[in-house]
Amino acid sequence: MKSLWGNAYEDPAVVAFYSRHELQPPEAYILEQQRSFLSRARMLDLGVGAGRTTHHFAPAVKEYTGVDYSKSMVAKCRELFAEKYQFEWLDARTLKVFPAERFEFVLFSFNGLDIFNNPVRTEIMREIYRLLSPGGRFCFSAHNLRALPHILERQSAGGILAKAKGRLKNGLQMILNPPLSRMLQAESVMVHDGTHAFRVRNFYIKPEVDWRTLENLGFTEITAYRLTDGQPFPSKGTLTKAEDPWVYFTAQKPTV
Repeated sequence: MKSLWGNAYEDPAVVAFYSRHELQPPEAYILEQQRSFLSRARMLDLGVGAGRTTHHFAPAVKEYTGVDYSKSMVAKCRELFAEKYQFEWLDARTLKVFPAERFEFVLFSFNGLDIFNNPVRTEIMREIYRLLSPGGRFCFSAHNLRALPHILERQSAGGILAKAKGRLKNGLQMILNPPLSRMLQAESVMVHDGTHAFRVRNFYIKPEVDWRTLENLGFTEITAYRLTDGQPFPSKGTLTKAEDPWVYFTAQKPTV
């Protein structure tokens, strides 16, 4: 498979960035709320990076498999965890290597799914549905399109150098992206937001659109979570007012 991001995720500095151990608030909330379920689950950790989520989720599940497209990320995981857990070099676009109903829990954290544009992104979600056993659960996060004004118009604080870098970044964002007003009118868009020195574009989507996609794929028991404190949104309708930089979701494959 051709890489969408060049060698950005092989960069030692990027590997170090994804080696941090901290869970994001929704991840911590979901882990605690679903510990009983996870203790019986075979887990697939897609886009595992350098093992950030492994430290927390792997000890909580019955069986753990972490996969990533970056050879450097997989090598770092194997270095950190030795033979304790299974790690594979695998592209999320090639999930057919796994049999149907192989896992009870699939995690695609830290917006890893957003490296892909549609229709590939939706097809990956369809494959995840196939991989889940009845009653299995999918958890992922996605960049929130409505947060773009805060992200693209952010001004840098600090000294002269920091402010100069901020202005340069803002200038590149303006050059590389369509006008903000046009992007906000869309349901989803690929954005040069500056990730890893502009080597990676990210997919931004309105959260209610992801909810609708999950429903169309057959998922039920859908819940969305705020990035700020990890708590669930009260309803699907409240997502239209969400301005979190990204939103987490959990969804379940029906038992029958």
